[in-house]
Amino acid sequence: MVSDEEADVVVIGSGMGGLAAARTIAQFGGKRVLVLEQHYTLGGMTHEFSRAGRYRFGTGLHYMSASAGPFLGFMTDGRAQLSPLPDEYDALHFPGFDFAVPATKERFRERLKERFPAESDAIDRFFRTTRWAMAGLTARNVFASFPAGVRRAAAPLVEWLFPSAFRSLRDQVARSFRDPRLRAVLAARWGLYGTPPASSAFGCHAAVPLTFFMEGTAHPVGGPHELNRVVLEILRRYGVVLRSRQRVHEVVVEGGKVVGVDVEDTATGRRYRVRTDTVVSAAGVRNTYALIGQSHELAELPEERSAVMLFLGLDRSPAEFGLRGENHWFMPDLDEPDGVQRPPGEGTLYVSFASLNNPAARFHTVELLELVDPKVVDQWRGTPEDERPDSYRKFKDELTGRLIARLEERWPGFRERIAFAELATPLSFETYQHSVRGSFYGLAATPQRLRSARAGCRTPVKGLFVAGQDAWGSGVVGALAGGLMAANAVLRPRQLGTM
Repeated sequence: MVSDEEADVVVIGSGMGGLAAARTIAQFGGKRVLVLEQHYTLGGMTHEFSRAGRYRFGTGLHYMSASAGPFLGFMTDGRAQLSPLPDEYDALHFPGFDFAVPATKERFRERLKERFPAESDAIDRFFRTTRWAMAGLTARNVFASFPAGVRRAAAPLVEWLFPSAFRSLRDQVARSFRDPRLRAVLAARWGLYGTPPASSAFGCHAAVPLTFFMEGTAHPVGGPHELNRVVLEILRRYGVVLRSRQRVHEVVVEGGKVVGVDVEDTATGRRYRVRTDTVVSAAGVRNTYALIGQSHELAELPEERSAVMLFLGLDRSPAEFGLRGENHWFMPDLDEPDGVQRPPGEGTLYVSFASLNNPAARFHTVELLELVDPKVVDQWRGTPEDERPDSYRKFKDELTGRLIARLEERWPGFRERIAFAELATPLSFETYQHSVRGSFYGLAATPQRLRSARAGCRTPVKGLFVAGQDAWGSGVVGALAGGLMAANAVLRPRQLGTM
């Protein structure tokens, strides 16, 4: 192994978590930062791709909370432009009834009381519990960024003070309400962080759909790629070196300390070592522990969900069907056993209309997402992309048909407007996101995760830190916060004061 490079800090992965850590450490720590990305393009799930010479699709950022403004303002130096979604930004469709989620928590609460007047007092109590669970999750995540001794002392105290944060979502709504329809409305949108109600920690649900997404929502003008472009431009200004097509094979540890990373340039085949005493991994906790040969330490954490995504290009505006840019959620029943036990294409389905929310879009696109068990593609796992058998193509074609049929049922005539369709499966996310078994949101948002010492920005290895979704929470903004937490752990107190 040739050892011919040095860096103060190496960041593995160029998703928003890795980029947030890189910028913060370079800007406030004055460090030489090298970012290594395994994909052929930088930006993680802010990446976009184009098809048929005209359609552009986002891969992970579909909409964001308006409360993300300060984070994006920092990362883009105030250059981010956001276009608000319609006031009723999430339309929930259950068997027998619909519910439109309005912007602001106050209006959401009032609408719930109008629809379910018999449970008015219970709704007020539930929102108080939501605030408490959110506080508990924040406390847990902050203490998880402290050294091991503080974490061990604080963890049981946090769970004792904030028990609702550690309950399952299904348990909390069952404790709170009698009406199954009200329970369904408040347990919906778990797809924003990827863990079904029977398994998810209520603190995570309180944080994402019931807090962050309750102050209005927006979509980046110019699409996610515009955020990516601005952020990368600013990082280069701070001297951050960014490299794509770089596969990290090992984080080299000697005497319990980081001493370097072994890297392969997949474009040329060159292998080299970068000497460094600080590594920030935004590649996910499971990949990070694999790089130090300690994957077994995560055995107690439950498996994550993957996803299928269907990308559609239309020859007409979806506004012809009365759509204004709001998201649509299709739930097959009021209380799914586990959200992903149904065959792919028949579970909870999220549909977004990015081109209606992006004033810069020239052609109309639709993106569908369904969280699935990664086992649905086990029979084809390990086969090269261009050598998969006809059975895989048949699986994709049939699944595409089932998903389009659900759109056609809701909006008759929709199928005729589709000019392009492409389906991504868990194998796609394994390849391009390099996530373990195609995990879409990182570690599952379960009570086990909240109790785990391995879910956070600290590791047992001196000089090795974790950024991204697994350091704080799910989604692009959660990943960004995780990057800031990792930088917080790397920087000295004096530098933190400046930050």
